[in-house]
Amino acid sequence: MSLPSNEPPLPELVHNLSDLTKAQCMELALAALIASGIKPDGHPNLSIQKTAINYEVPHSTLNDQWNGTLTHKEGHTHELLLTTAQEEVLINWIKVMGHHGIPMTTMMVTDHVCHQYC
Repeated sequence: MSLPSNEPPLPELVHNLSDLTKAQCMELALAALIASGIKPDGHPNLSIQKTAINYEVPHSTLNDQWNGTLTHKEGHTHELLLTTAQEEVLINWIKVMGHHGIPMTTMMVTDHVCHQYC
């Protein structure tokens, strides 16, 4: 018979992390930290280092995410010219043009974007 662990149980672990993207692993790691509860000093009950190892994510990135640091993408959203929805529409337009045998050049895409969104 083993003694009960002092650490809270992890949320249900995914058996094969290699099937997940890095972002999905990071989300699971953050969920595990949140599910573990928070100590009075604001740190999670689980070790960030051990959680990073368990979910195969960088310790420093997990620590930054826990502390609310924006990702590179989130920090630069104000610099984007198109929204995600606009990018999807542009990608679909490029694909349609390609299916019609019209290869897109950078200049053609730039002109299209300027006429549509500028």
